[in-house]
Amino acid sequence: MRQENVVTDTGVRLKSAGELIKRILPDHYNYFDLKISDDIMEDYFIIKDSDNNKIYLESNNPVGIASALNWYLKYYCNCHVSWNGNQLNLHEPLPKVGETVSHKATFDLRYYLNYCTFSYSMVWWDWERW
Repeated sequence: MRQENVVTDTGVRLKSAGELIKRILPDHYNYFDLKISDDIMEDYFIIKDSDNNKIYLESNNPVGIASALNWYLKYYCNCHVSWNGNQLNLHEPLPKVGETVSHKATFDLRYYLNYCTFSYSMVWWDWERW
């Protein structure tokens, strides 16, 4: 069963995904069309070219949108976003996707960070990194 505390308001989920893209790509966030579906059966993402010359990212949750964005940046823009630094030298216009990309989550349960990160790595972080 899925978590009960998951935000179910599609508008709130869409806004949070959009705000993430705005934080990561402040000069390029307008190049993306986002859709959050109400499908709760499987986590997935879809990337394709939109009808209005934007990159279309669809998922059933904001994490899926973030995964779609990461996939697009990595495989179409040769860019990288990580804890250790970002390489976001984007070209204008942004690269087209061509064929639709679609992925489903492999696992029902996923976690954030390696279990060792909290005690081995984060202990050395300063306030700015937190």
